[in-house]
Formats: sequence, structure tokens, C-alpha cells
Amino acid sequence: MYWAATGILLAWTQLCPAAPRTDSGGQAGPAPARSSPATTAQKPSPSPFEKDLQHAALLMGTGKLDQAAQGFGAALEKAAQAGDVYAQAQAHRGLGAVFIKKGNYQAARAESEQSLSLFGSIDDARGQALLNDQLGSITQMTGDYVATREFFRQSVKLYDELGLLREKAVAMRNLAMAGDPDYELLTQGSLEIALQIGDKNLEAGALHLLGDNLFNKGELDAAEDRYNQAAAIYGVLADRWDMARVLTSEGRLQRAHGHPERALSFYQRALDLQEQVGDRAGVVQSLNAMGVAYQILNDNRKSAEQYERALSIAKELGSQLLIDFESGSLAQLYVNIGRDQEAIGVLESLLRQGIDPRTAAPRYIALSTAYFHLGRFQQSFEAAASGLEIARSQHNMDLVPGALLWKARIELKLGQQAAAEVDAEALLRTTEELRKHLVPSDFMKRGFSARAQDGFQFIIDLLTDTHQAGRALEVAEQARSRAFLDLLATRDLEVNAANRQQLAALRELHSDLRAQGVDPSDTRAGTSLSLVQRGGDSTAALWNQWLTSDPRLRSLVSAEPFSLGQVQAAARRLNSTVLSYWVSTDSTCVWLVGPGGAVHSARVQVSSKHLEQLISGLWPGGPRAKRGNESADQDKAETQDSPVGGVAEDGVAEDGVRVVPTRSGATITLDGGGGKNWRELYRLLIQPVERWLPSTPGSLLTIEPHGPLLILPFAALRNARGQYLIERYTLHFVPAVSLLGFTEAKKVRHEPSYLLVADPAGTPRGEGGKALPPLAGARREVATVARLLPPSEVKLLEGPQATERQVEELAGHSAVIHFATHGVIRDDQPFDSFLALGGSGWNLRQDGRFSAQKIYGLDLHADLVFMSACRSGLGQVSGDGMAGLTRAFLSKRLKSAGKTSSPRKT
Repeated sequence: MYWAATGILLAWTQLCPAAPRTDSGGQAGPAPARSSPATTAQKPSPSPFEKDLQHAALLMGTGKLDQAAQGFGAALEKAAQAGDVYAQAQAHRGLGAVFIKKGNYQAARAESEQSLSLFGSIDDARGQALLNDQLGSITQMTGDYVATREFFRQSVKLYDELGLLREKAVAMRNLAMAGDPDYELLTQGSLEIALQIGDKNLEAGALHLLGDNLFNKGELDAAEDRYNQAAAIYGVLADRWDMARVLTSEGRLQRAHGHPERALSFYQRALDLQEQVGDRAGVVQSLNAMGVAYQILNDNRKSAEQYERALSIAKELGSQLLIDFESGSLAQLYVNIGRDQEAIGVLESLLRQGIDPRTAAPRYIALSTAYFHLGRFQQSFEAAASGLEIARSQHNMDLVPGALLWKARIELKLGQQAAAEVDAEALLRTTEELRKHLVPSDFMKRGFSARAQDGFQFIIDLLTDTHQAGRALEVAEQARSRAFLDLLATRDLEVNAANRQQLAALRELHSDLRAQGVDPSDTRAGTSLSLVQRGGDSTAALWNQWLTSDPRLRSLVSAEPFSLGQVQAAARRLNSTVLSYWVSTDSTCVWLVGPGGAVHSARVQVSSKHLEQLISGLWPGGPRAKRGNESADQDKAETQDSPVGGVAEDGVAEDGVRVVPTRSGATITLDGGGGKNWRELYRLLIQPVERWLPSTPGSLLTIEPHGPLLILPFAALRNARGQYLIERYTLHFVPAVSLLGFTEAKKVRHEPSYLLVADPAGTPRGEGGKALPPLAGARREVATVARLLPPSEVKLLEGPQATERQVEELAGHSAVIHFATHGVIRDDQPFDSFLALGGSGWNLRQDGRFSAQKIYGLDLHADLVFMSACRSGLGQVSGDGMAGLTRAFLSKRLKSAGKTSSPRKT
């Protein structure tokens, strides 16, 4: 939240013609010309009190508040004795400013109102405008929001009459920040004046506020653009005060994209600047933002520390606005930690007395949650409905999705299933609307996908419970790998000036379609016939225009997952049976779509946690759910976990023990304990739909895993007779069936060629500076593969020849690429995950770390990339799938789907 009052809270503007002035950011600037005698009463010049007033103002500016108050008091006494009304008005104004800094808002208001009355008695319009600004600041900090807007409206009117453009623009911005209904027009008007008069500080302030307005409307991509523009200006001006406010907004943008840990770094930078410049109200804001981020990260202790520190400062400042704000934040935390009755007392009191309207919606939602925990479901529903209504009326798209989800959950509890379904569909539409305005980077979109998973899980469970299997599958498809879908759709798209114009036109077209009752984001958008029936020929024409536009640009507007019909079409085209999974907290859904289009489904009562435990126990050193930077222990595991060729021999007794060599010459012990897990996973994941699986041996299964299943080797699942799944079927994996849309192009064949890479020399060191050991078994592995292929079609790189430069040169001409080397996965930085190759020695870019980031940038057309390293198939699992090396190579394969080779069958 960006408070208007904190913008001009400490300003002491236009004390006299010679005095420097500060605007909402504390940036010094030239004082405007004095008002003409027609609007301002005459006073002696030079006045004997001008120097006294200036000296008091300088004391206030250096933080010597008691001395400043004495100076203004002495000047007031002298001016009263001399009958100088103008000087008396200025002295009262100065005292008001001192009391603002002290946090004594009652005294500040009394002094400021007296000053306003005196300026009015001498018809000094500029003085009245300044005092309306000051009183607007005071009343906002004390929670009198109606008075705040009226004071700022009066200052805008007076500045306009005086022709003081800059002052008018600042007042317009303050009025917008105070929640005036015309905030968009006011902010835009402030920006136009700033550009007209060439005031960069004012321009940056307007851009920042425009960014906040866009953020609230859910236009996050445009908000980021405004924040970047504002930050660039403040950087040139070296304005630390306002730069801190922009950093706080940028942190909120990160948090809205599902990255609270990154948001914290922005908040900390803002806090450091605010402490340097003495912006205590800003410190409260940043501490509160940090508390929110820690709360999202489930670190309630740190969250409470930030809120309590912020509340303490708010009390020192004496601002009821800030005190109410922090009390509400602490109450929301109380709900999280089970102090529901205490939270209800605080929240009910705040809402009853009338808090800042912009904070009312989250307080109602928190109150609803506390009621729910105590079994007071009807009160919970009423509070949730109030919160949602306020969020919608304020166009606060940061809150609307969560409010819709919570209200739908309560409706189910109350037995109002139809109402819950209506809110669930509204949640889907809102999520899609937000998705098309995300910051256009893969990282940010992946974070948003993770954040949206709770909503999708609720809707899928709801649809499954009501036996709507086909629609549930569509929603699951809508939920997965959307950032990846965008990445593929826009990978080669250069968004130049012409593209931006087309993109703007597409967004306008999107809005026109929605106005006519058609949502292009809806996977069930109608056929041309239904569109004509719904809106006539004009609607059909708009729809056709949308469908025939550049799909890469269209994806930037609204990524398009497959509908049920398209999933069925893909199964038909591939002559495959699609097995699609969705793992939720308490259960797992599986859908089977046959090549003939039949849809079957099952729901298994197995939790995501239990699946993770079963999968992690399949092999020694099994994958963990979360990892930070790779450690020396992981380097050790890299040398020990993989048997020669990457697979151990079969036939071990259930309780048998066997020692097998690894590629590095070390050994590992297999105790055979994973056999039970393989069979149990088969029972949970395959058996529920087994009766609908094809009976013909070798039939193709297209498996679409989700959550922990992304790291499960389905091929090794074993039925009760000991048969592996791979023995019965040909397996095909895809993160989302929607991605198969990139494989529909007509294929062009090219001659087979095989690139085999093994045991590079001169590889980069692992974490902790530990050298990666040689892999003698890797050379044996690729030698075995090479013997199966014609020598003329094989290029073998091993030892000193297996450099990153050589691989980059040859990879683009190879149909099959086989890596037998070390692989390091970075969950904290997925794009930095790498296959270890030899470095060039002279080219710093080719350092031997063949990273996911570099793979994304290569021109590859391979049909098969085989990675033989113990962690090359792993990565960070999120709502958007798995981020790692497999994702990078898969993106290249799907992008080059129009080209294929005819590799030799062996």
C-alpha cells in the first residue's frame, strides 16, 4: 500500500519565497513565484519574521523538533504583537508540521486548522491550498478518509485557480492515493502535467502510482514497466526516499508472481534506504510487507517480529492509520497460528470503527477464516462475501482470486454446491485474466503457476466429486505447464515495435470478445455456430479474427491449453492412450483418454506426501522434495549412485543384498527394499484404470504426470506378476498434453547422426570446489552404444575432446545425442543446472557448464537426448512441471517438431 499521507507527511513547502521546498518525495526544488496581490494579502517586505520562520524550518529539517517548535512559537508571538496575520499563519503552519513529525496529530490538526483560518481571513489562496494539503496528510494518518479526500480536492481546486501546475499535479496525485473514485484520471493528469513542465521527480511519482493502479487491476506486466521507468528516474535523481517506495512495490510484484523469497530482498533494500533517510512511515510499510512475505513462507515467528516492530513504530508516530494497519496484520497472523478468538476481537473492532477502505477486504477475509475455524460457518460466509464484494468494487485483483476460492470452500461446507461451482468458474476466469498480464518471463510465470495451484486443486476436486470427469480433465490441463506453453509459443518471437502494436490490438480484441460474452481464455470457448447464436455475425467475425491472429502474439495475451476435445484429438493422432494424473493433498486423480476418444477416470485416496515417500524410497539416495545449492555430499553421491550404464541388473530377491559397481569405479549396495514400492505404486497409479488399457502388446501410452510423479520412472512399475510396465507398453511422456500442439506440423526427415559424449576431461569443479571424478564406466557405456551403430553415423567425443565448444558445434546436426557425464541440478536456480563438459580454456562463456540456460539458446533438432547422469532427470517440481535439464531439451524438441530424423532401429 502506498499512502498519500506518507508522501507529503514531512513536507514544509513554500515557507517564504527564498526558502527551499520539498514535495512528496522530499526532493528539494525551486519555490514557485509568489501569488499576485489580487489573491494574496500584502505583508511588509522584508518582514522581520521571515528569518525567524526560515531558521525554525531549518531546525525542523535537521530533526531538532523541540527547538523548531520554540522557534515557530517565538515567531508567532512576535507576529501577533505586530498584527502580522500572514506571519502568524505561517508560524501556526510550521507548528503543525512539527507536530506531524512528532506524531501528535491532534495538535497538528489544531495548529493547521488555525493556520488555514488565518490564510482565509487575508484571502491568501496559496496559503489555503498549502494548508489543505497539510490537513489532508494529517486526516489520512488519523483515519478520517472522507475529510482527507475533501482537503485534497480543495487544494487541487485552489492550485488550478492560481495556475500553479506543479502544485496542482502533486495534489492530484495525493488525492488519487487517498482513494478518490477518479484515481486513474487524477494520476494520468498528474503525469501529463509533469511531462508538460519537465519535472522528472513529479513524473516518476506519477509513474509509480500508475504502476500501483495497474497492479491492483491485475495488469502486472504493465505495472512492472511503470515501476522500472520510475526507478530509472529516481536513480538519476539519487532520490532514496522515493526509490525505497518503488522497491516496496516491486517486491509486491514478485510476491504476486509466487516469489515471496525474492520479494524479501526488495523489501530489505527499501527498508535500508528508509532508515537512512528517516522515512519512519515508509519503514512501517516495508516491515509490514516483510511480515506478509514471511507469513506466505510459513515462518510465523519472523512474520510476527516484523509486524510487532512495525506496530511499535506506528504507535511512536501516533498515526491511527498505521496503528490500525499493523493491528490488522497481526490479527491475520493470529488466525494462522490458532489465536482465532483474539483475532476476531481485533478485526471486529477495526471494521466497526471504520478502517482504511483499502485494507477492509483482507481484514474481512481473515475474519471469515477465524469464524470458520471456530465452526461459525454462516458468519464466516457473510464476512467472506463482504471481503469479496469490497475487493471487486476496488478492482483489487491481488485479492479477488483468494476471496473467490475461500468463499467457494465455505459454500461447500454450507451445502451450497451450485453457488460453489459458480464461484469456482469465476475463479478460473479471473486466473486466466491475470495470467495474460503476467510479467513475460518464464521464471515469473512459473511462480504464478505454483501460486495458483490451490485454486485448481479445489476446482478439480469439486468437479470430480460431482462426476464431471471431462471438465475436471480440462481444468487440470489448464493448470499445468502454462509457463512452458508460453515459452514454446514465444521462444523465437521478437517483440519489436510492430509486434507491440499487434499485441495492443489483440488485447483490445480480447476485451471486445469478452464484452460480447465470449472469453477467449476459456478452454471451452464455443464453435463458430454457437458464437453466431450468442452474438451474431459480428461476434463470429471477432472470434475468427482472434483465431487467425499470430498464435505467438496471442499466447502473450492468453495462453491456450487444450480442451477435452483437443486432448481426444491428440490421442487419436498419436494412436495413443493418454494417462493424465493430478496429485492433490489428500487424493490423486487419473484420467484415461483412449485413441477412440473414450474418457474414463478414477480417484485414489493416496496423499501427495505418501506418494513422495514411496518414490523417494525406490533407490539409494532417492530424490528429496526440496534442495538448495548442491553440496559436497551430493558430489559424492554423484560418483556412487549410478551403476554402469545407469541401471542395475534385475533379479534381486525382495530381501536380497547386492553390491554393484558405478561408472566411476566405486560401488553401492542395493538391498532390494524398493520392490514393494514399485508394486505399491503400480497398484495406486495403474491398477485403477487397468481395465481400460489397450490389450495389444507394445501399444503407446502417453503419460502426463503431475507433482511428485514427475520424477517417477513409470517404466519400472511392476504388477503383481512382476511384469514391468515397459514390457507391456511403449511409453511416451509429456508435461502437458497441450504441448503436443507443437508436434502437429508436417515432419521433414533428415539423415540419422549420433553424437556420443562421455567422461569429459577438465570439467568444472562441483560445489565447495571439489573436483568431479573421472567416469571410466561412462566410456564403456558409449562404446557399447557405438558398436550397435554404423561407424559413419557416429561422432564420439570423450576425454579431452568432450568440450562444450565441440558439443555446441555438433549438437545442432545430430539426430540422437547421448551424454554420459556428471549432471548437477540447481533447484534454487534451475537455469544454472548443468551437464559437466570440458571447458575451452580461453572462452569464459564455454566454461564446461552446459547449463539449461545455454541449452535454451541452442538450435537443436534432435529426436532423442539421452542423459546418463544420476540427477539429470530431476529438477525443481512446481505447479508448472519440472524445471531443469529435461525441460530445456524438451523445449528444443517441441520447437523443432517440424523436423525429424529416421534413426536406425537396433
